Amino acid sequence: MYMQARYYDPVIGRFYSNDPVDAISHLSNEEGIKGFNRYSYAVNNPYKYTDPDGREVKVAKDLQKDYQQAKTYLTSKSSLAKAYFSRAERMDRTIRVERTSGGSESTVGDPVSGDSIEWNTSEGLVTSNGSQSPATGLMHEILHVLVNEDGVANEAQDQMTILKENAVSGQTGEGTRRDHNDGTVQQVSGVTCRPSGDGGETCG
Repeated sequence: MYMQARYYDPVIGRFYSNDPVDAISHLSNEEGIKGFNRYSYAVNNPYKYTDPDGREVKVAKDLQKDYQQAKTYLTSKSSLAKAYFSRAERMDRTIRVERTSGGSESTVGDPVSGDSIEWNTSEGLVTSNGSQSPATGLMHEILHVLVNEDGVANEAQDQMTILKENAVSGQTGEGTRRDHNDGTVQQVSGVTCRPSGDGGETCG
């Protein structure tokens, strides 16, 4: 059965033509040894990822709507956010963005799994200087990946990430932060909603 980029055998449940990406490319990308099997699909995790052409793992569909909404919201207000999203999406390797019910965080420079972001789409922050939406939380984690990619020393990465986040927030009108500890989590109903601190929220 021809599936646009490769041939699939539904009887054995496997692709029987290999990825267009060669073995050396697989070993050099973020999948490492897990991506070496050129007949596998979406790192053998099709519930979480899709892989339409065998070249790149995409964000799972259950998060794409929220991701696009956050991206549109931020890039419509901030030229810096637009540049950061563009840069992240054009990197040679894929940044995995996954949903979490815990705190948003990023893992950068992992030699096996590469760069990944766990994003809580309902986690807003009340800071000492306003409040932030989950969209800004996503931007913050993307900035962690980019700052690491720039080769900033480990001890300076958190400060540089906050400086860049504050520059974006200055354009979007969201609250800024002194450091990573400046913020109290408050749940909100959407990725563009900012908490008011008294249980309310402002969206859009």
